[in-house]
Amino acid sequence: MTAIREVHRSTNALRLHLAFELGWSQWKLAFTIGHGQAPRLRTIAARDLATLLAEIAKAKRRFGLPDDAEVVSCYEAGRDGFWLHRWLTSQPRAAAHAGGVGLGLAALAAAKRVDAVV
Repeated sequence: MTAIREVHRSTNALRLHLAFELGWSQWKLAFTIGHGQAPRLRTIAARDLATLLAEIAKAKRRFGLPDDAEVVSCYEAGRDGFWLHRWLTSQPRAAAHAGGVGLGLAALAAAKRVDAVV
């Protein structure tokens, strides 16, 4: 049997956490720097990238972060998730480390529904 080793990294540097809810006509954004901090909630027009960058900059100022602070984001990997990931990681002003979350179709098909009406 072969051991699998993972490299873990940790840092004391503050970073901005950004959660997206990606809708067809609007995106909801929630920013925070961690536990115990009330989130900064904003709604923007869907796919409005200039406003998204402006909101990231405003959130960094709101939480007292430097302009080059890392942004860690999460969103559902779906219709907009894949191109959004590529765009976020290409933006030096966002300094984004983006990670989409979601389940593949096979996992969704196999998953037991817990929200079904009985």
